[in-house]
Amino acid sequence: MEEEKRKKFSVSRDILSGQLLIKSGLVTRWKFILYCFILIILFISYNMSVERLQMKLLKNQEELVLLKDECSGKYAKLQNISKRSQITERLKELGSKVENPTSPAVIVEIEK
Repeated sequence: MEEEKRKKFSVSRDILSGQLLIKSGLVTRWKFILYCFILIILFISYNMSVERLQMKLLKNQEELVLLKDECSGKYAKLQNISKRSQITERLKELGSKVENPTSPAVIVEIEK
């Protein structure tokens, strides 16, 4: 029973100390192990770069939506200004004295 406990503890000790690699003969295959680690590192770095690109894409899409909203608001404002100028031109053609207001509008209360 004590031998089994020692084996369990020795297995964990062997893994942590690196004796497992020596006992199993993995040291002779160090080139393959190094190759596997390099592949793992390349895979992780590739996934991180893809994630960074996806974050940039998401940020650019959000900015594009904001810019489209801003553009449509400015377009509506310009259309309103264009309509206002067309109305003032037609009123002037009809002989009306149309001028831009110099003061803000005032609420007039009418008593009954």
